[in-house]
Amino acid sequence: MGTGSPIGVPFEQVGIIPRVFKFIFDELDMRRAQSEFSEFKVKISFLELYNEELHDLLDPASMVRDKITGKPLKELTIREEKNGIISVWGLKEMEVTSQQECVHWLNMGINHRVTSSTGMNEVSSRSHAIFTVTIDQKIVKDEPAPPGEGEKTDEVAQVTEISSKFHFVDLAGSERIKKTGATGKLLKEGISINKGLLCLG
Repeated sequence: MGTGSPIGVPFEQVGIIPRVFKFIFDELDMRRAQSEFSEFKVKISFLELYNEELHDLLDPASMVRDKITGKPLKELTIREEKNGIISVWGLKEMEVTSQQECVHWLNMGINHRVTSSTGMNEVSSRSHAIFTVTIDQKIVKDEPAPPGEGEKTDEVAQVTEISSKFHFVDLAGSERIKKTGATGKLLKEGISINKGLLCLG
């Protein structure tokens, strides 16, 4: 998927997400060269579901707890809008302008993700993660306005807005407990990983 540590990994071996960054910005550069009427805005967010709690991997405050209440300093909530769209309130969305900037924020999020060593995997992800890329496109075209009687024809800007959203989901390692030898905290995480799939859906 590309949400593991990228250190020392050549591009030929990286996962889906870094490849998508390259594809998107190569495509946008080509479209900008072909048309002067389109404007593009790319935004990203990185969400973690760990032990049935949501964490914002681009904002460490969501993983720090208040010493008195024990609650996260930044709480994320799942809400359903009137139009049926599901959104996560409080999730940080970063505007990015290049492939390199995307990789920077991806790596920052990876460093905040929960991992542990198990009997089957030295670096096993203990959380589900959702990396979201949103692309907003604004197309502006000047078209002649219908003339009134005795009036000159003027040009009126016609604006079309298109928004696309891609979710890349990296599920936690779900090795069998007997094979991993998990006990204590790792055992609790293993159980929570499967329960978290319901919340993820």
